Amino acid sequence: FLTQEEALAERKASGKSAEVEIAGAANANAGLEAYNNATALLSQQQFEEAVPLLATAVEKLNLGLTEAKDETTKGSIQKNLEKVERTRGVALALAAQKSGNTEMAIQAEPLLLKAHTATPKDENILQALVASYQARKDAANEKKYQDLLDALVGPKPELAYNKGVEAFNANRMAEAKTHLLKAV
Repeated sequence: FLTQEEALAERKASGKSAEVEIAGAANANAGLEAYNNATALLSQQQFEEAVPLLATAVEKLNLGLTEAKDETTKGSIQKNLEKVERTRGVALALAAQKSGNTEMAIQAEPLLLKAHTATPKDENILQALVASYQARKDAANEKKYQDLLDALVGPKPELAYNKGVEAFNANRMAEAKTHLLKAV
């Protein structure tokens, strides 16, 4: 993105009105700033704290998209918006898994499914889908996306072992056996 001053100068040089385009750029820049602040929190695994910043980023980028008149600017904002929505879905799912907040998992689902449709072999999206369905205690969908993840990166024996121990402790012996055999 151009700074507001650069965008204004460019618009004036081309003889176009600058006011609406600058407003679009200002909102898009505010959205990207919120996104950058959120990614700093995500790197520290502060998922719940990052979620409101990502919501702000989506809101500001959407405003910038509606205000922008230039197709190149719109395309750039749209690309950034898709990235932010994907990140927001992952943050919501991981926050839900960490806190047990099923509402966050419900909010994450459409964002993650959209991202999964766009990039079905994205390991991070598959992990977030698994986390989201774990938080919602939706075993069928959790298994579905865990199987897709295992097919993509291979099974993780430590996870299968942990699930086997969990099932054993809950006196679900048949399930425990399945998980432990998978771990082996």
